[in-house]
Order: sequence, then C-alpha cells, then structure tokens
Amino acid sequence: MKKLLVLLCAVFMYSCSSDEHDSSNGNSKSGRVNPPAWIQGTWSDTKGKTIQFTKNDLIIDPNGNPYSAKGEIAYFIIKDEDPEIVESATETTYNLEFKESASSKKNFKFTKISDTELESTGYSKGIYTKK
Repeated sequence: MKKLLVLLCAVFMYSCSSDEHDSSNGNSKSGRVNPPAWIQGTWSDTKGKTIQFTKNDLIIDPNGNPYSAKGEIAYFIIKDEDPEIVESATETTYNLEFKESASSKKNFKFTKISDTELESTGYSKGIYTKK
C-alpha cells in the first residue's frame, strides 16, 4: 500500500506542469526537488544504506524499503498543505528541508568530501561513497 501511494504521488508530481520556484530564498512551491549535478548518482555507506540522487528526487533505501523525498512532499501537496520546502546547493553542499508532519520537518544536509565521498549530517548521518 505504501509503495502504491508513493507511485501515485510520483505520477501526480510528473503531471503538474507548473514550474513555480522562488529562487530568491530556495523555497519551491511546486514540490520539486532539484539535487545538483555533482551529487546525482547512488551513494552507499559501510552498513549498506544507500542514497540515490536523481535530477528530481532523493531516495533513501536503508533496508529494502525505499523512501522518496519527492513522494513525501507530494503527499502534503495532495492534502492541499504547504510542504514548506527549503532547498539550497553550492559546489560542495546540498541541503533539503521539508515538512514531515504537522509539527516537524525532515532535514537532509550533505557536504562533498571528494568526488567519491560525501558526509550526511542531517537525516541518515554518515559517510557515503559513490557507487
């Protein structure tokens, strides 16, 4: 059921044609997630946890149960709630924060160590190596 909801959310996100993005403060009103090119790909830690960055999503797979940031954001949009997305990126950092529930936020913070290593200091903390 959970996977079906994520799939439906993904379909909903692709069907939206609006491209609203307030670049002055990093807030995305359309629910889009935009990881920078340098971080895109699949990364894993020594315990087997993987994080995959695509052009428009961040997917974490800790134990064979993938979690999509884009899917969770779409859930709030479907409920007609503002996911309060704040996203920022530089040549060495990528940060994504959005509403996780009515009273809390999920925060992802990544720092590039090298072309093949990055550190996560937000959700899913650890050092990840590019596959």
